[in-house]
Amino acid sequence: MSIPLLSLISEQNLLDEFQIEEAAGEVETKGVTAFQALVDLGYLDGDRIIQALCDHLGAESMDLNDALITPELVKLLPAELARQYKCVPVSHFEPTLQVAFADPLDPAAIDEIGFSTGLDIQVVVADPSQVVVAVKEHYGEDGADATAGGAAFDEILKEMGVDSADEGKMEAEDIEQIDVSGDERDIAAFVDAVLVTAIGDRASDIHFEPFENDFKIRARVDGALYELTSPPISLAPNVVGRIKVMADLKPDERRRPQDGRIPRIMPDGRKIDLRVSCLPTQFGESIVLRVLDREAIKLDLDALGFPDDMLTQIKEIATTPNGIFIVTGPTGCGKTTTLYSTLHEVNSIGDKILSV
Repeated sequence: MSIPLLSLISEQNLLDEFQIEEAAGEVETKGVTAFQALVDLGYLDGDRIIQALCDHLGAESMDLNDALITPELVKLLPAELARQYKCVPVSHFEPTLQVAFADPLDPAAIDEIGFSTGLDIQVVVADPSQVVVAVKEHYGEDGADATAGGAAFDEILKEMGVDSADEGKMEAEDIEQIDVSGDERDIAAFVDAVLVTAIGDRASDIHFEPFENDFKIRARVDGALYELTSPPISLAPNVVGRIKVMADLKPDERRRPQDGRIPRIMPDGRKIDLRVSCLPTQFGESIVLRVLDREAIKLDLDALGFPDDMLTQIKEIATTPNGIFIVTGPTGCGKTTTLYSTLHEVNSIGDKILSV
């Protein structure tokens, strides 16, 4: 297992091979960082490790207890990326943003943050524990965006004057109450409001579509598409970028299709899965979110509305030892529901079922 920090310590001859291997073992078995493993084993103190990183990167070190991290600085770095990569901005002088990373040896993190902010990123080395504390202080706990049914989601609903218990009663115009600007938090609130509204209206999928002169958001309900409030076309990349981060897609990949998923928890506790499909088009990236409400799926073939003769035939076919059962139809017609219900019908303690 290659661990960048341990490789660096070895290259600088600060520890012998046995000590490096022991530290690597701590990382692998205990799940701690290499920095923490070296300190816990007593091989190097934090200051010495920080100095080694500074020497290697040609970077400055900083005690974050003395840093003045203003709200203006915090807004420059998207919260999702700050939490994902455990980093915090400490200084900004156009066009450079100084950022302290818990792991300053992660080039992918540096590149992605530079791309997202549009600024030149200058790495600052700090004690990782201080970085983690600063991220929590300024951006909140990890996973705050993943649990939309939590405090962040409820707060959005309150701002819109909608009780969380009445989420299904939200109308498209409720979205307009969110002030959509270029601010990352406004974008996050807007996207969440779109999801709440569409899912509350029983949408089977949500489309984010770029056109030459505008950007449309549409939801499919009962097979028909209807338009939701859309942001200015200038903010389309921000909205798309937000969704890609939520779906753990590559924000800087704009030339190839990408697929992902977003798990959500609704205010009423329902678990929702959103399948995300991102496709490059002539005017930008188009995104489709397929809504899968696992708890709304009826796993009883008898409740799906099949005629009696067809229902009997389906049950007979499902219990045969081999063969192919083909279900076709347009989006939202119930193919997945039929699959799950059929599997539920044949499931028993003596059988093993695999779904590919």
